[in-house]
Amino acid sequence: MCPEYALGHLQELAAMRQAVCLLAVDEAHCISHWGQDFRPQYRELGRLREALGWVPTMCVTATCTEEVRADIMRCLHLRPGLVQVVGPMNRPNLRYAVRERSTMEADLGELFASAAAAKRRALPVDNTAVGTTSSAIVYTATKARSEEVASWLFERGVLAAAYHAGLSMAVRYEAHRAFLMDELQVVVATVAFGMGIDKPSIRRVVHYGGVRSLEHYVQQSGRAGRDGDDAECVVFSRAGDVQEARNLILHDFSKSAGLQEHCQRMLELHSELIDFLAEKAQCRRIRLLRHFGELPTEWPDDSSEAPPRGHCVKVRDQPPSCGFCDNCLLRGVTPKTSDGTSSGDFTWERQILLRCVDACGGFTGAAMPCAVAAGHADAKQKRLERHPAFGSGSHRALSWWKAFLPHLRQAGWLQERASKLMSGRAYVAVLLSETGRQLLVAGAGASRQFLLEPVPKNLEVAQVVIRSSGQQAPVAPVADTHYAEQELYRRLSHVRQQWMRRHGVIGESIVSNAVLKRLAEVRPPTVEAALQVVEGLPSCLGTDLAELFEALVAELRSLCQQRGLSLGAQASLAVPLRGPGVQVGSKRPWSAMGAPDDHPEARRALPPAVHRGPCSVWTAPRGLAAATPPPQPSPWLTIRSPRAASETPTADLQRFAFVERRDADRFLDTSITVISV
Repeated sequence: MCPEYALGHLQELAAMRQAVCLLAVDEAHCISHWGQDFRPQYRELGRLREALGWVPTMCVTATCTEEVRADIMRCLHLRPGLVQVVGPMNRPNLRYAVRERSTMEADLGELFASAAAAKRRALPVDNTAVGTTSSAIVYTATKARSEEVASWLFERGVLAAAYHAGLSMAVRYEAHRAFLMDELQVVVATVAFGMGIDKPSIRRVVHYGGVRSLEHYVQQSGRAGRDGDDAECVVFSRAGDVQEARNLILHDFSKSAGLQEHCQRMLELHSELIDFLAEKAQCRRIRLLRHFGELPTEWPDDSSEAPPRGHCVKVRDQPPSCGFCDNCLLRGVTPKTSDGTSSGDFTWERQILLRCVDACGGFTGAAMPCAVAAGHADAKQKRLERHPAFGSGSHRALSWWKAFLPHLRQAGWLQERASKLMSGRAYVAVLLSETGRQLLVAGAGASRQFLLEPVPKNLEVAQVVIRSSGQQAPVAPVADTHYAEQELYRRLSHVRQQWMRRHGVIGESIVSNAVLKRLAEVRPPTVEAALQVVEGLPSCLGTDLAELFEALVAELRSLCQQRGLSLGAQASLAVPLRGPGVQVGSKRPWSAMGAPDDHPEARRALPPAVHRGPCSVWTAPRGLAAATPPPQPSPWLTIRSPRAASETPTADLQRFAFVERRDADRFLDTSITVISV
């Protein structure tokens, strides 16, 4: 339920407190003023905890800095000694790239339009590797642009649809369903397409236009490649998009005085995003790591092993590199081959621009101090041509000063502040920070040098613009399997896709891409052999799953015969293909599944994918007393007490069942609900 609903029904929820064992808060960064999606109602969830008797609480988010975590603890009155599980931010299978936005034909045509419209529309969705027919999300800043981009793609044969809050719930549901079922290749969406989107095989996330913050970018791009295979995250951006995103932030500022602190924080986060997008020299991953308080890995220079691709690694005094972002790939740089690049001394230019910012009094945007430095006509409109700083940087172009100013903000010498004109219109003012004012007073001779190493390309004489053409940016290989195995993998994926559509279920949650890859590698000749040699498969299949595996193995045999490939070994012993296994989507008590009331048969009736590791507490099936000891440490799911949640005996997130206990005292009515395999 949403926090607004929960806070409006506190009395009803308080009456249920004895039945509630856990309060789980998803997207917990919304609680904090410092988070990117702050919602005031989230800050009131401490009242819900109190109404539920300070029930154990779990908060989950994918993008959370240290200050956000501290704010969440204060707001929810969490104990200082609570357990915090913080995973690494880096996703090594994601390739990051930023490109200058121009036209949809030039930008999106290369990514999606591979053939004539009629022929293109007939191509199936292929998520075995990054390609023109891979599943993708294209994020846009506005509803109108999402409609425009979706229409443009559809006219060119791409199975695309728009998704935004202005559409009816039925239309959005159908787009979501079709995307999960591979009936739709591309969803062109606003931020409304977010929570609950769990399609592991998304191969591309494209941001076409403005992004609000680095946290938004990490969260949205993180929806790609959740199956662990390579995926691509591309941002198409231009100067107007930056202002568009800022206007959305300033709209909130002008609308509500109570959101001023949050809007100021959002401007700071957006400034960090601008720095990330403008970066042309350093590895992109290093900025993401530093923002979330992580550091690159130190790699020994004398190591015989090559650093893993996609991990930000530092060798000696060389700049960190990941070998899997556009900047590293464009320079042909890996952590082992990073070459020293020249540094530049910009101390004098720093003093000029600090003086020009001071001349503007902290009441203008970033463009005006740059105009003063360059001696541009725009400064004359504010009568700043009389100031001694006017034209002091005329040896540089206006565009150069605009590119240089963000480096001073990043160094902490400039700061930004949300301000309003007399008309009520909001804008972002640039002013000196305390350290910036100290530097200005000290002067260039008495202050420390300002070195940039390496020199950003947009501060060199000739600016290099990274375009989307393959001639300028080498494309990383996305498939590391043998060609024949890759073809098998692609064909098996297509078989699964057809099965999904016949049965109306999400096949990736039942047979993952990792399982298909393993099948293509070992090429089992029978379903029985597949169940033995491929990790992660149940040992007993229901009718629907048996049909899928029979089709997969038949496709393997057919293609191997066509290509002259050998099949793998037969099953070493007889394995029952079909049995009392649970059908997809079923919810039935043990007795309805045909399981006798003795231990061995009851255990076989439990979906075998749950049989991974022992449990300390045994849950008996229907008809068995709770005190009946199991014959050995039980591999079943457990229920510790009336207030404890069911839990699985494995950390593998691909497990597919949980047990509901309806009779807390005697364990006599246990049913099973299948979520996914």
